[in-house]
Amino acid sequence: MRTPAERSAIWWVRRDFRVHDNPVITRAQKNHLTVVPVVIADDTSWFTGNDPRSRIFQESLARFIEEVRKYGGSVLVRAGEPIQELADILASTQSSVVYSLRPDDDKSKNLFRRAKSKFQLLPIKDESRRYSKCPDSLPTGNFRSFFNAWQSIPLGKSNPVATKSIVFRSLQPDKKSIAIANKRDSLSILKRDFFATRGLLTNYSLEKDRVDITTTSRLSPFISNGVLSQSDLFKAAKASVEKNPTMSESAKEYQRQIAWRDYFSAILYKTPEMELRTLDASLLSIPWENHEDDYSRWVNGETGYPIVDSAMRQLSTEGWIHNRLRMIVASFLVKHLLVDWRLGMLHFQSTLVDHDTAANSGNWQWIAGTAYFSAPYFRIFNPVIQGVKCDPHGSYVRRWVPELVNIPDKYIHSPWSYHKKTAMYPPPIIDHITARERTLKIFKTAKTLTAN
Repeated sequence: MRTPAERSAIWWVRRDFRVHDNPVITRAQKNHLTVVPVVIADDTSWFTGNDPRSRIFQESLARFIEEVRKYGGSVLVRAGEPIQELADILASTQSSVVYSLRPDDDKSKNLFRRAKSKFQLLPIKDESRRYSKCPDSLPTGNFRSFFNAWQSIPLGKSNPVATKSIVFRSLQPDKKSIAIANKRDSLSILKRDFFATRGLLTNYSLEKDRVDITTTSRLSPFISNGVLSQSDLFKAAKASVEKNPTMSESAKEYQRQIAWRDYFSAILYKTPEMELRTLDASLLSIPWENHEDDYSRWVNGETGYPIVDSAMRQLSTEGWIHNRLRMIVASFLVKHLLVDWRLGMLHFQSTLVDHDTAANSGNWQWIAGTAYFSAPYFRIFNPVIQGVKCDPHGSYVRRWVPELVNIPDKYIHSPWSYHKKTAMYPPPIIDHITARERTLKIFKTAKTLTAN
């Protein structure tokens, strides 16, 4: 028989905006009669703002509220300092314990430590990811070995509570609760366009690196917010293949891309210092130049390299860019401008609508060549060649860099070679060959000094 203290539990919803496939619900219901879902933002702008990150947050929250409502419950939405708000909610609901997904980044870990000192907080492992089913046995030395092991792990059954009654505690209207400004439904449209019988998934394996046409699902913000679980994605892909078997190869490649998220999550779990520390000890002595003007021109899309500049301008406007573009601009910042990878990582962290600590830090270290799992340090993207490959006709560049709208396709990725001057567009911030030779020398020297 449950004691009075076990009657109600607080579910602190952070990056798991869903009821289905949620291990927090499973754990909380084993010990408590009712569950109170609580969402806390540190600023009211998350609920009222019209910037890309706020809009995604609002849509994710709106969908979550609707899902909880189907089970007869309501979500308590607050803005303020999380520890204070949780303490107030615990007192007002006469609850004794808070459940939440286990954090992975340093900021959240510090917040959880403070919470544990104030009240009973139980961090729950996110079992919706494949890697979390056996984190100690998965090899993380390189992606290929990880992927081979990852594929053999079954997804497992959907969370059983999704098929039975979930008891959420409905509260009286809370005077401190915050109203949501925008309730868009872009998720349904994105899922339909990608997973439809002849949707974008059809040619994904062939076109996934193109940025001039829509080739990806753009579901990553809803994966990061936990609106979608891996089971949701795998089921949708499977259903698409059943209706259109020609999608089979693309579905496999889509799974492989999902595995990268798990790969970096598994590494961060085993090596939490990946978030802020260069993991390759031989490169700790890299003399980063970190010129403020170079960094500023990179952020503002004024480097003189069209594919880099168009990507950075889209990022500042939409909070999202294609994964191929993320690699191109990251390589340029680190390998051309010799700016510390952490500065780029932190800019992405503050800008991306789909920011994920493990994926962000892992991908930056991978492209910078600063970790044991990275691409070789001598892999340096040529921004002109990369532009031609992913934007062959220059339509993407022309959309985001209107100064080049009249440049012929042949010169769109190297406008400095066109005979007509483009006065409104800057010349290259640095020559590619010069930058490449400088970086190779610096990285090679650092490795040689460490070896000796």
